[in-house]
Amino acid sequence: NYWMLQRSMDLKSILFLMVFGGILGNTLYGLGALTRSKWTLLFARSIIGICQCQIAGPVYIAKAVGIQRRSRVMFIFATCTAVAFTSGPLLAGLLVTFLKEARIHNLVLDSDTIPGWFMAILYLFYLLKVFFIFENPPQEAADRHPRPSSAGQDEQMWSCGLLVCYWAMFAGPMANTMCEVFGVKLAQQWWGWNVEASGYYMAFVMALVIPLSLGSGKLTELIEDRRGLRLVCAAGTLCSVLLYDFGYSSTRVYASVLFLGLVLYQGSACIVRNYIYAMVSKLVPTSKKPLASTIMMSVLTVGRGTGSIIGALLSPTSFAIAQTALFSITLVLVSCTYSHLQQHAKAT
Repeated sequence: NYWMLQRSMDLKSILFLMVFGGILGNTLYGLGALTRSKWTLLFARSIIGICQCQIAGPVYIAKAVGIQRRSRVMFIFATCTAVAFTSGPLLAGLLVTFLKEARIHNLVLDSDTIPGWFMAILYLFYLLKVFFIFENPPQEAADRHPRPSSAGQDEQMWSCGLLVCYWAMFAGPMANTMCEVFGVKLAQQWWGWNVEASGYYMAFVMALVIPLSLGSGKLTELIEDRRGLRLVCAAGTLCSVLLYDFGYSSTRVYASVLFLGLVLYQGSACIVRNYIYAMVSKLVPTSKKPLASTIMMSVLTVGRGTGSIIGALLSPTSFAIAQTALFSITLVLVSCTYSHLQQHAKAT
């Protein structure tokens, strides 16, 4: 997607192409049972992954929304992303339940292929909206008159403040997925809950995290971004104390305390991510915004993947220590580079 942007391809064309790829990939996924081939599923999932176009939102907002309102809008965008991550597994479960109740099971449509068909239809509506409603953001001076990069410009982009933002964008999603994966593992292996109970437990956690993330957007109107980021990092470090197992008298007490800790801690991790969404485009010159956003989304993806792997390997004690360490390190880095977390002189 970044390569397409660099070749002067407009955002609407990129979105249209990627959404069409999403329709194709999900349709192939839906046909997986009919083809009876694992390669069909692998190819379908590859197309779906390639056509995610995750940089579209940050790049569009960075170009279309002014610096004064950008933080607030980025908070809303990030919350919508969190809603999607939460709704996906829930919708998949509801679709499977519907098929079982309706006793629908054949080579084309069953509990394994229904997510593909559902997303193909959803992407079709998305394609129509892109075609009829979406408008490209206004061109910026850097788009009309691109300047050759120089060593000086690269040094200005790769500031220590920007690198700390990338670390925070890695750590926040990593913390979220570690909590999601470990929460289910803890409930099933240590507490003896079934899959359904553990799934609902984490769903309720995320149901409270989402409004917390959205409501925190008000902070952008009260304090500057870097100060808010440091404050939330400190809050997350304190909230991680609730994730420790202090030898509670019963599973119910432990589950209740951990529930509160997960809500506050994951809420803090989401708010950190929201701040980074807003700050990255402000820390670089206008011509570097697409590249900075691309790296940011790549780091986010790596963070989510890393967190899910590590979360499956941790014990209750090592899980809590890891969460405290993540936020403590981020707090120290943000505090040490506080003076560098300011708007770039050529940012728009």
